[in-house]
Amino acid sequence: MPDTKVSDFTDGVTANATDRLGGARSPFATDADSVYITPVYLDTYMASTTQTLTNKTLGATTLSGTISGGGQQINNVIIGTSTPLAGTFTIGTFTNISAATGTITTSAPMNFTQTWNAAGVTFRGKENVFTMTASATASTVERWLGGAAGATVLALIDKVGNISTGGYITPSIGVVGGGHASMKQSGDTTAIDFFINNGSTPASVYVASVVSASNGRIGFASVATGGSTSTLDTILVRDAANTLALRNGTTGQVLRIYHDTDAGITNYARAFIDAGVTTANTLIFGSEKGGTPTAAMTKFRLQVDGALVYDYNITLTGSTTLAGLVAMGVSHLFNSSSGFLQAYSGGGYTWTSGSHNGTVDLRLTRLAAGVLVIDNNAAGFGSLLLGPSGTTFNRIKHDATGVLAVKLADDSAYSTIRALSHDSTGSTVAALPAAGTAGRRRHVTDSNAASFTAGIGAVVAGGGATIVPVFDDGTNWRIG
Repeated sequence: MPDTKVSDFTDGVTANATDRLGGARSPFATDADSVYITPVYLDTYMASTTQTLTNKTLGATTLSGTISGGGQQINNVIIGTSTPLAGTFTIGTFTNISAATGTITTSAPMNFTQTWNAAGVTFRGKENVFTMTASATASTVERWLGGAAGATVLALIDKVGNISTGGYITPSIGVVGGGHASMKQSGDTTAIDFFINNGSTPASVYVASVVSASNGRIGFASVATGGSTSTLDTILVRDAANTLALRNGTTGQVLRIYHDTDAGITNYARAFIDAGVTTANTLIFGSEKGGTPTAAMTKFRLQVDGALVYDYNITLTGSTTLAGLVAMGVSHLFNSSSGFLQAYSGGGYTWTSGSHNGTVDLRLTRLAAGVLVIDNNAAGFGSLLLGPSGTTFNRIKHDATGVLAVKLADDSAYSTIRALSHDSTGSTVAALPAAGTAGRRRHVTDSNAASFTAGIGAVVAGGGATIVPVFDDGTNWRIG
């Protein structure tokens, strides 16, 4: 029979009874045999030797079995018709997979889709297994490239699991956009910054605890943006075990504790410890207020081991500071070694008639060693009351005439002085003060009377040598 091509068969697809070749065309038959071209024949023929099919199109055909042996490949396979259909690889082992979509002008993401529907099964989505028998230090298990040329390293995972960002200067990890936080490394390569939308506005970090190294610090900058490269001006550090410090080189610091305040710190009441900020080389401990707080701190209390040591209550009109406490009467502090209140040599204790910043009207000071001064912060002296006010007790006072008087406690009359003896210093008649205050008594050393008894009742005159007592009758000094 003449040579016949398979494509010249009756329909070119299906082998019929007339579609047969002579035995010479069959590798499995003798010259006397005829062979039908059937799928079984083709399958047997292809399995018997190495064959290559090029640019052949199979219709709706299911491929099964294994393509094995070295260098076997299937090129330009379309699953479906001219429009590719979804294909499923249940299990596949591939030496190298490369998907190149070329240049595209619309979004065409590569999607891997699974539906998990078994509550008791622990699913794993994508799993990469790398057996690292030997590899260079710079080996990576995942890299993302980008940029105009597709050669810039956006991020990578190295062979020990470290995630880095290649050549980017300010990379970030987080959900960018919509006010979300991101984490990135800025100019300070030793710090990590947290920003909103990968910008410069700091983000909040919520953690269960923060642990710092012994030489670590918690710092605050004077600007709202800038990240870890900003200059810190308020710093908390660890000085030693169980010792927290607020320090910044040679710059003084202030610690404030608020009783209440508004958002803008316009109306507030607070306590503070000032280490040389307001006044150089001066420690100030106190309370202060600004604007109209809900309640000002008008009390000062010192407690030791739960026991009250000092308690002071004032009506606050300005501010309360340690200096203010001195003006209020607290003066200088308790000397624990002696057990006494102690003032320095130029200080003392004062009292006012009203609030702490009122006019001082009584003062107790030291003039010299062993010399105590009581005055009213002016030239005069009021009185020293020896007991409650009334007619039962007495007071010592300095009256308007410059005379020290002993009077009843209510100042209604003079009091009696009782003593074993009265020793007065004598003077000459010429040295006597002018008469006019009836009842005053003195003695003179140069009376011209012949004797005391001879001169009783006479107006005293000097020029002699007789010592006599004298008294002021309101007009003259007389012997007697």
